[in-house]
Amino acid sequence: MEKFALFDANMALVKDAKDVSRYFAESIMNIYGMIVSVNLAEYQGMSAKETAMEILKKNGLKEDEIEERLDRLLEDLPYSYYNEAWSDRVLVIDGAERLLGSLRNKDIGIGMATGEPQRIAKMRLDKVKLSSYFSFGSYAEDGISPKEIINTALNRASAELGLQSDEGILFSAFPRFISAARESGMYAVGVAGARFSTAELISAGANEAAQSLKEEPKILRQL
Repeated sequence: MEKFALFDANMALVKDAKDVSRYFAESIMNIYGMIVSVNLAEYQGMSAKETAMEILKKNGLKEDEIEERLDRLLEDLPYSYYNEAWSDRVLVIDGAERLLGSLRNKDIGIGMATGEPQRIAKMRLDKVKLSSYFSFGSYAEDGISPKEIINTALNRASAELGLQSDEGILFSAFPRFISAARESGMYAVGVAGARFSTAELISAGANEAAQSLKEEPKILRQL
């Protein structure tokens, strides 16, 4: 194995078929006792911790008040997500399963680097039977910023696969994850289709960007 790939899976591999913002508001009510209005589209590309910090600051809480319950919020979010979204469909981004199969056939290790709690990421992938492709990863529990989450994933790639950052490829729909990957020495592929265009993803540092995963990345054709 000479390469590995990391996926910021939400919007780059899979997405909810409907708006599920209510689950985040439900968990904030459960843990902080506050009724808030949440539109997760406004926080795309931010980790769960960053999203919570932004929402709660807007609603008058101080940073230290937020931080003391943040881990409890992460533990609660999967339960609220299940209540809100389990009965609904998860959509697979066009070309995602073919891409994962191509990576596996090329003996490229596949991992996760996402700002969502691990159990939410796994619930989505389980629904569409894609979990088996992933052997390691990092999640919201591993850091507050995209950089921290990606660096944790890189450490795990090193420990489990013996590979370093310049042997890795990140797939993401979000500029902040693209920028963090490039800062860490990774090759980055932007997947448009969330709120960001291919031009915005290239501007964030992506080596290449595509409208969908049906466009097999140039980097894979070189392997």
